[in-house]
Amino acid sequence: MYLIIQSRFLIHLISTMVLIPFYYISLSNNKFDMKADVNTLTHIFWDYNKKCFGNSLPTPYIELFDKPGKIARFEYHKNGKKAKKPIRNQIIYFSKTYEFNENTMRDVMVHEMIHYYIAWNRIKDNGSHGRKFWRMAKDLNEQYGLNIEIYAGAPLPDKPIGYFQRIINVIRRW
Repeated sequence: MYLIIQSRFLIHLISTMVLIPFYYISLSNNKFDMKADVNTLTHIFWDYNKKCFGNSLPTPYIELFDKPGKIARFEYHKNGKKAKKPIRNQIIYFSKTYEFNENTMRDVMVHEMIHYYIAWNRIKDNGSHGRKFWRMAKDLNEQYGLNIEIYAGAPLPDKPIGYFQRIINVIRRW
């Protein structure tokens, strides 16, 4: 199953390294040399679905897009309240515009998986990044050594880097 993935990616899954928040993608000195591809993202999904969510999430469609300014997003359609499955047509979109390192790609995928878990289990929250989302993110960060942070978009020329840091600081105090 893992023969298609690069060996350094497998080695990284076995040994945990220092994580870098994904809102620093264009700022970090670390080497971001991986473009998102469906095969790698699917394997990350399967690994962290098993580790973090007890294989409770069906494998979604994973698609790539090339719109600058966005890193990833989760989309779905709601079913009726009496339907056996709460949502359908689950898709995790990933940007092919940016280069990632393994840690960043994993953190972004788990971030989207939290959105998926909340929708799949019909959990009510007070926003797309509400209290229950952040409680889950904090628990997963502590339990699995992840670094799930807010997605405020990649640093764009019209928004200074300090803007994103202020958003993150507000959420950490919350």
